[in-house]
Amino acid sequence: MSLQPRVLFSTILIICLCRSAQGRDVYLYNERGQFYLDTTLSISQNQFEVWKRAEFNIIGYLSGVEYPPIYLENGIEPAGIVIASFECDSDIISDIKILNDTSEFANSVKRKINEVRVRIINELKLHSKLNGHNYTGKYYLAFNFLMIDFYKELTKSKSIPIIRGSVPLLDRMID
Repeated sequence: MSLQPRVLFSTILIICLCRSAQGRDVYLYNERGQFYLDTTLSISQNQFEVWKRAEFNIIGYLSGVEYPPIYLENGIEPAGIVIASFECDSDIISDIKILNDTSEFANSVKRKINEVRVRIINELKLHSKLNGHNYTGKYYLAFNFLMIDFYKELTKSKSIPIIRGSVPLLDRMID
């Protein structure tokens, strides 16, 4: 399958399911700390208090997950959203796991989490110090790999699709 007729939207999007938390959106967890995509997965209320302030920047750090090149070349899309978990201790992220995928998509997610693990820890620590809540424990993330077929979109909309990936800007504003 040739990718010449396709424009690929290869920016990885973290699932954005909006909920309000003190005037800010929390995208991955509800107000009880339950993971939106699977409410049997949750974080503690203390973790949630830290997460809701750190999430925006953590999403920014993770937004550069690479679409696996061999899959991109062959037009291979994932079976669904990739769900990851990791353990966060006071100074380390460990036990990075992909809960629902074993493909190269899973490996890309694991590589990126590992690459930005220090930034994630620092973000959680910063917000933990500011609000006095413990941030240690297990966290869950969801990744949606998307490919957009240029000609399919052109046919559907009868207009030239302008496809733009956006990487979130990091927010250094503190609540």
